[in-house]
Amino acid sequence: MDAARKVFDRDGFFDARIADIADMAGVAHGSFYTYFEGKEQIFRAVAEQVAEEILAQSQPPEDAPQDPLARIELTNRAYLASQGRNRRFFDTLNQVATFSDELSQLRRDLRRHFVDRAVAGIRHGQAAGVFDASLDAEATGNALCAMVEHMSYLVAVLGEPLEEARVLDTMSLIWARTLGLTDASSSL
Repeated sequence: MDAARKVFDRDGFFDARIADIADMAGVAHGSFYTYFEGKEQIFRAVAEQVAEEILAQSQPPEDAPQDPLARIELTNRAYLASQGRNRRFFDTLNQVATFSDELSQLRRDLRRHFVDRAVAGIRHGQAAGVFDASLDAEATGNALCAMVEHMSYLVAVLGEPLEEARVLDTMSLIWARTLGLTDASSSL
């Protein structure tokens, strides 16, 4: 898997070859097919591994403050950092999602991890009376995750010349105001 990740990061999906992955892994080319049917399957496995790493890295630590705004900011910061660490992979993932129904579904499945966590957090905050109970948690979680995902991609992958601190503050403020945290602007 590490070898495949390196080849995909180096060559992208379209130019990556099974022979290069096998060479990087130090195995015979034919032995690749013992484990995977082809390039799409190994890419899926690598993508799922990367998603798990990012999900774990963007989880607030056990000792994180319980203040909702602080948690939002910590999570946004961790996600932006993970985009930076994995910029080549995200670039490749977004490319392959446009040419195959299976890989498009993979892209949606990976995104679903983050949306599900956001939706659960929104519902928890609504039940506790902290977040606006009139919001549709599913639609709101999707919209807010799309904002963070795309802004992080613009800054970390495409190199949009925006100051990271301003991007993080703005995204966190948009989250807070959307969720109904009224004192959000004074906290940022």
